[in-house]
Amino acid sequence: MGVVTLLALQLVDARPFVELTYERITGIDDAVLRVKELFREHRLDYLDGILFASDHGVLCCGKLVDVVPQHGELRTFSRPWDDWFYTNAERLLDHREQSVWTEYVPIQDSLFRYERGAFWIGKYTYKYFAVPLNSFTRWLLDTYTHPRTMYSALHHSGLSSTYIIQDVSVPLESASKLASYLDATFKNYPL
Repeated sequence: MGVVTLLALQLVDARPFVELTYERITGIDDAVLRVKELFREHRLDYLDGILFASDHGVLCCGKLVDVVPQHGELRTFSRPWDDWFYTNAERLLDHREQSVWTEYVPIQDSLFRYERGAFWIGKYTYKYFAVPLNSFTRWLLDTYTHPRTMYSALHHSGLSSTYIIQDVSVPLESASKLASYLDATFKNYPL
């Protein structure tokens, strides 16, 4: 334990929207190569990635913008009937043939994109109770799918011993090794 005595923060002007470009990836090695390319380009404000299995996933590349173009697709994640962020990404990955597609997301929806559904816990909860995961049930059960409620239910139900929920930060060079270890040891996705 220590005491923080000085922090230096670089403030960035907020913009109303994030241009969110999803890029199909074929595994962790593909993701690592693409992330290195994106860092060299220095054009992103946000970068996120999800592996839905060892051989497919999506990189989510965000750039702050002031307006949604006339033919741009606006996507929200904060309304009770909206798709959850990761279910939207998975649906797009499964139903689109192209490898890159773009949506525009309000900044607050982007910043709190994993809030509703509490990362993957919502999906596991719906599955546990045999409830279909669709816009009607998300609307109906919205009160129960916020993180505080979901994490409490996870621990009280005993399901916390079944799933691993952990944020980790590893050097990019170690990402492939970690993903391979997690795949071989747990076979639990998404990552």
